[in-house]
Amino acid sequence: MLIKYPSNLPAPLLNSHALKQQSNLLRTTMDSGHARVRRRFKSVPTFMTASWRCNNDDAAAFEGFITHALQGGAAWFLMEVLTPLGMVEHEVRFITSPLEDYKPISAIWWEYHAKIEIKQRAVLSERQTAEALLKPNSTTEFTDGIKEAVNSYQE
Repeated sequence: MLIKYPSNLPAPLLNSHALKQQSNLLRTTMDSGHARVRRRFKSVPTFMTASWRCNNDDAAAFEGFITHALQGGAAWFLMEVLTPLGMVEHEVRFITSPLEDYKPISAIWWEYHAKIEIKQRAVLSERQTAEALLKPNSTTEFTDGIKEAVNSYQE
């Protein structure tokens, strides 16, 4: 069972939040100049940059969480990540630990920076995607509409 990021610690700052998905495409340029593109993998990691601002007490707890609970930042853990679906819990781990890049920004505030790997970023299922694209109709209403159109065309 994975450890959850503590809810009493600050979340990453929104202005530093950026997601970048590893490419899952293989591109081969043909002699004609055209390219053949195909998907290599169904699931690839997504990388996230993140920053935290913590007061002294939160900074001490944040460092303790990374050092002890996450084995120095090496262990996978669960953390809510902002995606187009909202705040969704994901399985993540540090690529670079926040303890490798931090500094005081005042006598009581600290700033930490890290790169994070998201094992599999949450996206809509195929069915949810189809329903979102067919709004305001449901998939059933859409298929019924197609059947009705085909039947009326054949008459």
